[in-house]
Amino acid sequence: MTSSTCFSQSTLNNIDLVGTWKYHVGYFECKLILNPDSTYKYQVVGDLTNRKSEGIWNLRNKELILNSFKQHPAKTIIKAKYNDSIRGVVFSIRTENGQPVSMPHIRIKNRLTEIDTLVENQCGYFKFENISNIQEFVISYVGLKDAIWNGKMNKNFFEIKMAEEIDNYIYQTNETWKIKDDKLYSPSSEKDNKYFNNKDRRNYYLKEKN
Repeated sequence: MTSSTCFSQSTLNNIDLVGTWKYHVGYFECKLILNPDSTYKYQVVGDLTNRKSEGIWNLRNKELILNSFKQHPAKTIIKAKYNDSIRGVVFSIRTENGQPVSMPHIRIKNRLTEIDTLVENQCGYFKFENISNIQEFVISYVGLKDAIWNGKMNKNFFEIKMAEEIDNYIYQTNETWKIKDDKLYSPSSEKDNKYFNNKDRRNYYLKEKN
């Protein structure tokens, strides 16, 4: 009898949560869709913003836990080595998807000189023969995260993968939402309420009626 009661209560909680939950803050509408198969979609729309995520939801100690499918935003990666067949310094620059980065802005510095230029080459492979023993460099491109180096000076070949700068994905790792009185409280909605400093302001998600 005890096992049957617990199972029924757990099932009831899942059924109660399944559906579309909404919350408004300023010009933004936040929407959380909880599906019966324990997947979810989360979206924040408004003021030229459209951010979203998808993942798995579950219940734990009367709290809603969200884990997005994607975890940890990407970073620009630099692999450096020395090649004795290279005169000067060489950069091979590509995106995460392997596409060449054409016409990046490159600033290179060593003890004697500094190069600050927009490279017109479109193949993603750039060679500077008249500079060596680099102390630091910064490579930038619109829409991609900068590649910044200030490592060992004996490197002359740099293989770079530049990550996207504008990331509209919302990363959620064991994100805990409180459930109380048929309302959902997200971590961000609680922060919103403190920001607007209004105790009477709604800071919870309500479920849409079918």
